[in-house]
Amino acid sequence: VPVRSEMGVASELTFKPIGDGRAYVMGELTVTDTELNAVTRVLSDGNLGLTSIHKHLPAETPLIWWVHFAGYTEPVAMAATIRQALQQTGTPANSDPVPAEKLTFDTKELDQLLGLRGQVVGGVYKYLVAHEGSYRDTLAHLQLSPLMQPTAALYFQPLGGRQVAINGDMLMTADEVDGVTKAFRQSGIELVALHSHMTHEYPQLYYLHYWKTGDVATLGRALRAALNQLAVRQAEQMGMKGD
Repeated sequence: VPVRSEMGVASELTFKPIGDGRAYVMGELTVTDTELNAVTRVLSDGNLGLTSIHKHLPAETPLIWWVHFAGYTEPVAMAATIRQALQQTGTPANSDPVPAEKLTFDTKELDQLLGLRGQVVGGVYKYLVAHEGSYRDTLAHLQLSPLMQPTAALYFQPLGGRQVAINGDMLMTADEVDGVTKAFRQSGIELVALHSHMTHEYPQLYYLHYWKTGDVATLGRALRAALNQLAVRQAEQMGMKGD
């Protein structure tokens, strides 16, 4: 299955001022297997702490890794380090989007099954779901907004007719992990990775990445069963990315 970049195969950065000329940066870089060591070395040498290295896909070619990191210092210096890290990769500074394929399934039906409102992003139908509750980065003394990760992402890529590929991540507290993994197992959705994205969040959050191809309604019901294990609300800002 050719996987579109809108299925979470992308890098992202979020900066937030924290006073005294400093900023908190939360980032995620998508790199190939051969780029991984050079990227992590540049980030570490630039005092950006690695918080997670993991995969989102089960059997992709070429092999791809997602590198999460955080920093709490002078924003221009951190930006320079991140740019140097990106220069170790084949990530283009600017690129033309791949022409979007027409969605071949009924998005209104899917919205109704999930009880959510999705959005078309580059030929992929996407949902963002924010977790209930209040979350902080204890090192930055900062309240985390949905833009700074407390969201789950559900991606539906059309494969023709009612067939789709689903990918994304479920955002969970520690008490919700078991219920979500059991719901996925019961529906036959493949579990790819279970991890944290941060090291200083409170309370602690976990992300479960998954993959499956099949009928859109069948997979929509399966994801709804997993969401039923969570305390969630739909993200207020659409079009954001959560991996």
